[in-house]
Amino acid sequence: MELSIRDSLDKHMNSLDSLLQKLDEALLVEGVISQYITYSIKKDKDLRSVSQHSNVVTSIKAYTDLECLKPDSTKDVTLYPGYIVIDKAHFSTIASLVSQVNAAKRSIHMFLKVNNKPKLVTLSKGPTVKLNPILFEAYPMKNPAHIIREIKMPDAAVSKAHFKWTRKQRYDKHTIESAKNIAIYNLDKPPALKFSSLQWRLRMEKTIAKLNSMAESTVLTRIKPAPYTPQLAIKHTDKKSWDKYHSSLPLLLYSDGNIELTAPLCDLQLTNAINDVELKGLGWKPICCDLGFYLRGC
Repeated sequence: MELSIRDSLDKHMNSLDSLLQKLDEALLVEGVISQYITYSIKKDKDLRSVSQHSNVVTSIKAYTDLECLKPDSTKDVTLYPGYIVIDKAHFSTIASLVSQVNAAKRSIHMFLKVNNKPKLVTLSKGPTVKLNPILFEAYPMKNPAHIIREIKMPDAAVSKAHFKWTRKQRYDKHTIESAKNIAIYNLDKPPALKFSSLQWRLRMEKTIAKLNSMAESTVLTRIKPAPYTPQLAIKHTDKKSWDKYHSSLPLLLYSDGNIELTAPLCDLQLTNAINDVELKGLGWKPICCDLGFYLRGC
């Protein structure tokens, strides 16, 4: 990394750290926060464990915690869904600081977009291509997503809040030839602990044979579940509809009274399986459930 780029990055990071510290100090002033419900989420294989914070200091730590859990995986981070209610008398002061913090985050984001070039680096698991090599080399324990993720602060009074886990399924179109290429690619890649190499290979060969028997003009849909994410929905006092937010950082809100929590966030037992019974009921015919291929309207 060029010294001038490193110096510029350090200035950007120091500026963000300084602003986050000012925000932290401002939020800790007595009387600023009137209510809070925040969580941290721990990933453990197929479980997402949710812990509710018991004090304000831990709650606002979410904004200053830019660390990843291990340098080899900058995507492995702690999520902090929740909301913090700011007293109306202090709302404009906090909003001004949040605006400065978000501007600093956007500045870092633009700097990384301009100066980053994908680079092969060696991790404990072997060589891999890093899309943010500048940040990785200078700050290996910093998480890019947390650094550039802006703090949300709606400016209308909120009366209700509701947490839930949500995910969207991807529906990708594939030709028969494309589906066969995916099956061939996966011949020697059995899911861990689910099938032996031989069992998996036989299943893929059976899938390839089935695809060969289908008309080349057939269009298949590959249905893949996206990761679960915590969602926070809030209802403004003057609106009937709910606004929904991907909740990785606590929202900063204000209210004319206490916000009514209609559903807290609970632990989640993950399942990446597609519900074949429901899909059949919606008109999807399974072609290869292992790879997520289905045919519509049969």
